[in-house]
Amino acid sequence: MVRICFFLFLAVISAAAQTAERQPARADILRGEYGRYRANNDLLYYHLEIRVDPEKKFISGKNTIRFRMLKDDKRIQLDLAAI
Repeated sequence: MVRICFFLFLAVISAAAQTAERQPARADILRGEYGRYRANNDLLYYHLEIRVDPEKKFISGKNTIRFRMLKDDKRIQLDLAAI
C-alpha cells in the first residue's frame, strides 16, 4: 500500500511539473503565440530557390508558398522554421 501511494505521489508531482508554466525561449518570443493567424492555414506546397555568390558574399532567391485558408480572413502568419 505504501508503494502504491508513493508511486501515485510521484505521478501527481510529475504531471504538475509538466503543466507548470515555463519561461518562453527567445525563439518563442520572436515567433509569437500560436493564435488565429498561424492556425488558419493548411500549407500545401513550399519551394525555396536560392543562389549563393561567395565572392560577393550575397544570397538571392525566391520562395513559393501555396496554402489554403481554413476560414475566411484577411491576415496569415506562416512559420518557415521547424517548431
